[in-house]
Amino acid sequence: MTHRSRRGGGRSPRWRHDHGRAALALALTLSLGLTADVSGQERGPWWTLWSWDSPHERVIVGMTTAHVYSLDNGFANNWAVGGIVDGYFGATFITTHGPRGWAVGFERAWVEGSKGPLSLMAGFRTGLVYGYDHRLGWLADRVPILPYAQPVFLARAGPVTVDLTYTWVVFSFTGGLTVW
Repeated sequence: MTHRSRRGGGRSPRWRHDHGRAALALALTLSLGLTADVSGQERGPWWTLWSWDSPHERVIVGMTTAHVYSLDNGFANNWAVGGIVDGYFGATFITTHGPRGWAVGFERAWVEGSKGPLSLMAGFRTGLVYGYDHRLGWLADRVPILPYAQPVFLARAGPVTVDLTYTWVVFSFTGGLTVW
């Protein structure tokens, strides 16, 4: 059964709450799976989702986003800066609605391959994000720090990297540089 709002056409808040709970459960599950130490003999829950630390350490120097429900509006510059080191991720950026956001977490690789100066990677990020309000969903209106999980597809040509990620209703392209 589909829940419709009284104003017609749109989804009711109950529909958003149900999907918000599912996304929260997924993000928490992924975060718990990432607490394992995969460097030694002891393997954690699900062997850290069958992944390893991202081999692409880099500085994030910009991000542009597009919302899937308003692709006609084009891309927004989010002025991101951050980095990925030893599989840890941290960044700050301007959210689409204006306030500064902060994200920390882990970046993990499932598949990675290189040929000369070119590399590709498919993996995921999971962690915590701060800076959103009710426009993201009911939970963001009640809790200032939210869990998140997102797939990551990375391409590298020499020192230049480009990430494609997807979170909730947003596609993001993040530019970076490998500096070490």
